[in-house]
Amino acid sequence: MRNTLVVGVWIVLALLSFSFVGCGEDSAAGEGGSEMPTMAYNFRDGAPKYYDEQKACPVCGGQPIKEDVYVDHQMKRIYFDKEQCAKTFEENPQKYIDQWMERVQKEQQQQTEEMRTRGEGSQ
Repeated sequence: MRNTLVVGVWIVLALLSFSFVGCGEDSAAGEGGSEMPTMAYNFRDGAPKYYDEQKACPVCGGQPIKEDVYVDHQMKRIYFDKEQCAKTFEENPQKYIDQWMERVQKEQQQQTEEMRTRGEGSQ
């Protein structure tokens, strides 16, 4: 009986330790950690993504986006960092899509310019 109790306690402790693995991962990735930011293509929910490279909320720009906070728009999924942003988006989706795509374009242009600058500096 005592052996069964000891084994049971060890099993419970093992299960509890596994449940805490990974706590706080979201905050570490956004604060200069070495991990990649959460991106839409990492979410394996089976839904077609509006923008696979999405890593920020299209309403407020917040990170990380959450797999369980989304809106399906034009048969594609868009992710948000919080429920309030999803509700705000639903009030005027095109406004936020346009703003979001402008931000994405600017980010891509900045990355391209940084790559050019690095390339010229190393020659």
